[in-house]
Amino acid sequence: MRLLGELNCRAKVILTTLLILGLGTSFVALLITARTNSNIHQSSEDLSALVTTYYKGVLQNRSGETANDISLDPFFVSDALIAHFRKLEDDSDGISYDPFICAQDVPKNSADLSVDLIASTDSSAEISVVLARGWGTIIVSLVHEKDWKINSITCPL
Repeated sequence: MRLLGELNCRAKVILTTLLILGLGTSFVALLITARTNSNIHQSSEDLSALVTTYYKGVLQNRSGETANDISLDPFFVSDALIAHFRKLEDDSDGISYDPFICAQDVPKNSADLSVDLIASTDSSAEISVVLARGWGTIIVSLVHEKDWKINSITCPL
């Protein structure tokens, strides 16, 4: 009888240990999943803020307010966009306009910058950008790599 009691006690300890390990493993898996997906499900405000920060930085550089040119900064733009613009620079004798702001000149009043989310999925988003009143709408496409990045800039016709 005593042997049976010891087996029951050991079995309870083993079952309890397995239960704790199972719960711990499940909890860690949930944390990893939540952390991995946290950047995918950003709000429209977050995506718009990324593009707003990018364009404010680009406009400050183009107007001479700062020497820091972030137009090809990998924090903001995808590797594919960087490669595209590097190839464009190499293949041409020069671009007759700034392909980031879709113009030859910087708008006089960049305080009018307007950024609005058009559409988004878990892996991509499109945002409209108007640099100043009376200027055409630039379409900025974002892609989710490890973080959200600008993947293409489409100028108005």
